[in-house]
Amino acid sequence: MYRKLTIASFCITTSLLILSPLANAENRIELRATIVQTNQETRITNREERKENREEFKAKLAELKDEKKKEVVERIDTRLTTLNTNMTDHFNKVLARLTEILNKIETRTNTAKTNGKDTSAVEAAIVSARTAISTAQAAVTTQKGKTYVITINTESTLRSDVSTVVQSLRTDLKALKEVVQSARKAVISAAVAFGHAMGTVTPTP
Repeated sequence: MYRKLTIASFCITTSLLILSPLANAENRIELRATIVQTNQETRITNREERKENREEFKAKLAELKDEKKKEVVERIDTRLTTLNTNMTDHFNKVLARLTEILNKIETRTNTAKTNGKDTSAVEAAIVSARTAISTAQAAVTTQKGKTYVITINTESTLRSDVSTVVQSLRTDLKALKEVVQSARKAVISAAVAFGHAMGTVTPTP
């Protein structure tokens, strides 16, 4: 309930600041401060929720009578965390590499523009690529902060309880992969646009 009230309050405040005809620099500073405060409160709330979920998981796990099942669930729980960490770290490296490639394309584009080449299409492609990378980076950061805690209902529903969380992680990682691939395609488009502007063939990243 607190989280909903906080978000609702933030939305109302933001709307008033944007719609007010008297909006000025002070309003924008206040808006930024509100956004920062709301983000901090959201992070604290999420952290508390994750802690509560983890404690509930441990309590439910301790109630399981079958020791083998308990070991399996503990192992899966650890693997979920490890997989999410490994995949988000991997995607961060991919985005870092794409940013490096895009920076090189931009440097060469600026040089070509100075030499009189028409680089308008390349510049537009670079802007699109940077937007795509930024979107992907935000998605990776969000995914990295997620936790996947198994909600144990009863021992008889244990298989489906585990399956639900495993599927949730798979779905999220698949969606994240698609966003990162979109960023990669955008960088490739910028490289191709540069090749066309220069009249050469540019290798894809």
